[in-house]
Amino acid sequence: MNFPLRSTLAPALVAASLALGAGAGCTRVVPAPSSAQVMADTITVIGRGEVSRAPDIAQTTLGVEITAASVQDATRLANQRMNEVLAALEKAGIDKSDIQTRHLNVGFERTYPPPRPMPAPDAATDAAPQPERPAGFYRVTNMVEVKIRDLEKVGPVLDAAIGAGANAAYGISFSVENPETLEAEARAKAVEQARAQAEQLAKLAGHSLGEVVAMTAEFMGGPIRPMVMMAKEASYAYDGGTPVSAGEVSVSAQVQVIYRIAR
Repeated sequence: MNFPLRSTLAPALVAASLALGAGAGCTRVVPAPSSAQVMADTITVIGRGEVSRAPDIAQTTLGVEITAASVQDATRLANQRMNEVLAALEKAGIDKSDIQTRHLNVGFERTYPPPRPMPAPDAATDAAPQPERPAGFYRVTNMVEVKIRDLEKVGPVLDAAIGAGANAAYGISFSVENPETLEAEARAKAVEQARAQAEQLAKLAGHSLGEVVAMTAEFMGGPIRPMVMMAKEASYAYDGGTPVSAGEVSVSAQVQVIYRIAR
């Protein structure tokens, strides 16, 4: 007996429809499926797989923040300092193609003097109060994203940039440049786990497992991508420099598989 595949997934579709309706600020009522809509003689399981390995690339965002009374001075000093940082990065072995500007901003920030004390009630008030003129300064921010392909140079590269004048940094992350192999391994593990679960359930019910009716690939927490894990054994540092721990990255996959029961 053949039934449409979407019937088995009807409960999930009901929940998804209700969630979408709530997010859009409206109420949508979806009728619950009848017993005739449920796919008979099938087992639905979810398998998960995860693969970890040492990273082979590091990325960090660093640059300069300069303040000055005039926009000309702030821009000139920021450009001068940033050119020195870029020169230091290239001298440390970073290729120009691995340096990309991520953020450039020029802005004016106001500062206000403290409020003046209130005059005494009997004080002369012949002169009208003058409005306070806000003072301020200009801030120029220039940040670049740096890709470091040799993890043993992470510490030296950071110290070289700081020594050249970089005074702002927005963290560091480790990843695998080409994660396709890890993604394939994670999916294979997920499918293997799903089949093991389905075989066990079929055996417990006194049946054997049949062919795959449908399979849906899902990704835990969104699309498959490298995730930074806690540092384990890999640690890179040099005497007097910045210590950096690379740890491991992992890729996780999830699949939903519907098997037919062989009676």
